[in-house]
Amino acid sequence: MNPAVLAARRKVAKLGPPAQGALVLTLDDGYASWASDVLPALSKYPYQHATFNVITGGIGTSVTSATIADLYARGHEIGSHTVTHPHMPSLTPAQRQTEYDDSKTALEAIVGAGNVRLFTYPYDDRNQTTDQEAYLRYERVFGSVAPIIHNPSMPGRFVYSRLNWLTSNHTSILDAVRQAATKGHVLILYTHDPGNSSGGFATDPTVAQFEELLALAHTLGLPMLTASEALEAAPSLVVNPGFDNGLAGWQFVNHTAVGNAVSVEAGGVFDTANDLYSPGILKMVQGTGLTMQVKQFVPVIPGVEHEFSFRYKMDAGGAALQHVVTESDAYGAQISNLISGPNTDTTWGRTQRVWTAAANAAYVSIQWYLSASTTARVGHVWYGPTGTGQL
Repeated sequence: MNPAVLAARRKVAKLGPPAQGALVLTLDDGYASWASDVLPALSKYPYQHATFNVITGGIGTSVTSATIADLYARGHEIGSHTVTHPHMPSLTPAQRQTEYDDSKTALEAIVGAGNVRLFTYPYDDRNQTTDQEAYLRYERVFGSVAPIIHNPSMPGRFVYSRLNWLTSNHTSILDAVRQAATKGHVLILYTHDPGNSSGGFATDPTVAQFEELLALAHTLGLPMLTASEALEAAPSLVVNPGFDNGLAGWQFVNHTAVGNAVSVEAGGVFDTANDLYSPGILKMVQGTGLTMQVKQFVPVIPGVEHEFSFRYKMDAGGAALQHVVTESDAYGAQISNLISGPNTDTTWGRTQRVWTAAANAAYVSIQWYLSASTTARVGHVWYGPTGTGQL
């Protein structure tokens, strides 16, 4: 069980009957009603916290910096919802970088560096490329693929989904809150402009309905937590997957042999034609001598399906890149050695290895190796249980 859920449950149990689950209430975009209607309603229950996902291009008009700062100071979470609320997959990599990074920078100027850890897709419009880009910047995202009702005993995910709370489904939403209190799951809701006092969404719940839901959660003793409190992030099983910290976390064999070299092309690499963004790109140069290897030892969950994937590009006319997953038990004895390849794309391609870990596996080594003269580039590394959301 998530420790935050347990702690919040103990806190609210003192105020009413103990509940079994939790509620995550999120509000998107940014409206004047957050200050005029939402904050006064939430202030009646200071132990209940919500998550506010802000379009930063609207700060100063639809929502003020002072409101955002006040929400954060009261224990609510602030998440990024881009700068301009675009359809992310339709943008170029450089344009998407602006939406991810400039929104985060603007919000952290208000709530403090490192305090914006959540990204919410506009229109729930996403694909594998945007998920990979978001993975290198945020701990979790709200998207369209994942259970709406989350079991807190499940491993952490990266992509979570939400149930839209409207005036028309208000009665069923209240029933879902009651079920969360009795069945032990985490209910994730979203809305925008309760009462529609800002002219945002006429279909949103009324202020009275918003207050009714808060009162019901209070009566049931159901903890209302921020997304980061209630929803565990996908475990960061790979250290430095975007190579934005240079070569930290990675190990090398024969990388200083004659003709061999390993480095990071820093500052971000954009390949508009092939739709790639990564904070850093690992560059491996293999000469004619000893075979070079780049690897990292990572934990594994026995008996669970895992994925190791990455983007790569080879020099034209060069030899192939191979990637290997080596499973070992707790004593260091090798269980399996899964060799994949050859990987020969001369434009940015993606490859993956999906396998079910052995029952006695304790850790794996994920690695690349080059055995003939060539140059290979790698980015967008992902490794983890497929249940956390394949990227």
